[in-house]
Amino acid sequence: MTKDEWKKTHFDGELPDCLPLPNLRGVYDGRRDGLVKIRGFRVELAEVEEAVRDFPAVRDAAAVACDNPSGGKFIAAYVTSDGYIDREALAAFIRERKPPYMVPAAILELPAIPRTQNGKLDRRALPVPELHASAAPYVAPKNETEAALVEGFAAALGMERVSTAEDFFAAGGDSLALIRLLSVCRELALNFNLIYEGRTPAGIAGLLAKRGEKAAGAKRETHFFGPLHELHYNWGNSLEEGYGLHCDATVFLSPDTDLGRLADAIEKTLLAHPAMDGRLTPRPGGRLRWRPGDMRNVKPVIEELSRKEYEALKAKIRQPMNKPETRMFVTRLFSIHEPDGRVSKEFYFDFLHPITDGDSVNILLEDVHAAYRGETPAQEEFTIFDYYDRIEDTIDSADYKNEQRWNRDFVHSFTEHPGELPGDLDPMGKNATKDIMVPLHINMAATDAFTKAHGVTDGSLLAAAFGLLQSLNNGEKGAATLTTYNGRDDIRYERTMGAIYRHYPLCVRWQEDMTAERFVRETQENILLCRRHALYEGAPVPVIAAFAYQGEDIDGDFDFCGGKARYEEIEDFEEEDFDFFLHRRSDDFYLNLTYNTLEYSDEFVSRFLKNYAGVIHALTGGRKISEIVRMISEGTWL
Repeated sequence: MTKDEWKKTHFDGELPDCLPLPNLRGVYDGRRDGLVKIRGFRVELAEVEEAVRDFPAVRDAAAVACDNPSGGKFIAAYVTSDGYIDREALAAFIRERKPPYMVPAAILELPAIPRTQNGKLDRRALPVPELHASAAPYVAPKNETEAALVEGFAAALGMERVSTAEDFFAAGGDSLALIRLLSVCRELALNFNLIYEGRTPAGIAGLLAKRGEKAAGAKRETHFFGPLHELHYNWGNSLEEGYGLHCDATVFLSPDTDLGRLADAIEKTLLAHPAMDGRLTPRPGGRLRWRPGDMRNVKPVIEELSRKEYEALKAKIRQPMNKPETRMFVTRLFSIHEPDGRVSKEFYFDFLHPITDGDSVNILLEDVHAAYRGETPAQEEFTIFDYYDRIEDTIDSADYKNEQRWNRDFVHSFTEHPGELPGDLDPMGKNATKDIMVPLHINMAATDAFTKAHGVTDGSLLAAAFGLLQSLNNGEKGAATLTTYNGRDDIRYERTMGAIYRHYPLCVRWQEDMTAERFVRETQENILLCRRHALYEGAPVPVIAAFAYQGEDIDGDFDFCGGKARYEEIEDFEEEDFDFFLHRRSDDFYLNLTYNTLEYSDEFVSRFLKNYAGVIHALTGGRKISEIVRMISEGTWL
């Protein structure tokens, strides 16, 4: 079956509770929607299959979730091709496009994907997978420490034989496997950081020998307040009522939601993420640092209000939380009595932005929903404080200074005007911010066809289009703007609530004879390269124009705590120059643009958005860059 043919095949996700294979059974747990749970995350296997099929050498693919003999589940990918498939390259390809828990831990190449007579995947005919192991030659242990680690790796990963060069995470290691490894090798007194830094039995043994101790680190009483977070905090405090600091939203709940049960679920979730109660504390010299809070009284009280009382409260619902020694989050539950006798139910939360990010909101909602169903939220293995400590240990090092230098040199090889996007007005140093949310009216089918055909992501396509317009606006053939990197592709932070982000330059360069495919692909290569050199501050690119693609957005109603709920962020008008933030919904790409009306007129913004949508349509339509540049200059979009 070809890549195009697979789309026509109907998969209903139906699977019996148990299949007669030792390691392959009941992976859907009775569900018919193709969802499985990997490392605590819900994963759509069709999305994994789609990512595998995007790899150029793959002709057809299937993804299934299998039981790990040592506990938990892992994803296995079955692939066919017309030639040789490099498993390491395929895994790396997926890792660059999907979060770690969606990367197959086993990859098997077959002559053909087995199908039933009606075209469905024949899971009974699939060979039993073994966890992905390196194709490199086997290396035997050289000492007792390596031998103990090899034995621990095998037990934790469910593998028969492990080389001392085997990478724990590349072989499918997750948080559950880490816990098993720590237990099996308890005499070595390993810790999470040691495993992550060493990665292989030989590497971990080398770190143990070098440190001369059992890897136990001293706990710090206070923790580093990183430069990005400090910048965000100080900037937010400069705005009216600290508006730029808030990350708040309302979840409109189902009438069937039990608010008492939801309050318990919220408390359990917050207690599983205790660093959320971090407090900023002044130190000698006036520098702020984090310290742990007490996590007392985190269970929200159910507030009974009339609609009139609630509307009066809603106008001033944001509370000041930006002072030292103050708890920086609030959760509230409302039972609102409507004039017609109905009762509306709402869940409001507000987290100060320097301690949280958008992914933390997703983790919060997922864990609250799980706790409401009776599950126990997993305690954080690696907290935001550990993340700040790592920054503190790194930021003054020679290696980090080299990274800063690399970023500066790379940016200036593209443009002499990093971060700049001149408007058509002179703001004279003043700012009057406007915030809009608009659809771009993009042909999503054409976009998906282009990205799948050429192995690029939505984000790369959208970034390339922005960079092209920015460069033309600056009279150049290259551009660089600031973007934010979600550090959760580091397995340690998968379930960590906190502001885990880094900055890197988004660099774009074009030539007239470039095809659309080459232009977007080179942009993607630049993005991946810069992400590997991401910084804890944004010095290489001034914070003037900023671009971010934030992926899938919560689109419409979703299942939450006993019924269908609706999510709505609180509008926040921040003082920005030109913040261009995109996310995807089922029908279109939506833009949240915050801009200085004293520098960019409505006519400028309207023209920029029209050109931006036109560039995306032209790229997905396969136009050459020379044609696109001409259409921009002439305003002749088809």
